Amino acid sequence: MSIEPDARRASSDLADTLRKLRKAAGLSGERLAVRCAMSQAKISRIERGKTIPSVVDVERILQALEVPPDATDEIVALARRANVEHIS
Repeated sequence: MSIEPDARRASSDLADTLRKLRKAAGLSGERLAVRCAMSQAKISRIERGKTIPSVVDVERILQALEVPPDATDEIVALARRANVEHIS
């Protein structure tokens, strides 16, 4: 199953955003994984756009990164769009 272009774009935007937020927080992928109870490999796949994370996964990552609520809402909306377009 291939990912449609719109889903690929949303997934790529989401991956870039999450990676930038992690780096801005000064955390390694390994440390973030511990904070949100995920494997480092999963964090890496998400940040490279190889895996489209669930909305719950994104919420856990954002909480672990202590992202402010206004930014969280935008990023969660992006995650929803990536998931909906991937499933469509």
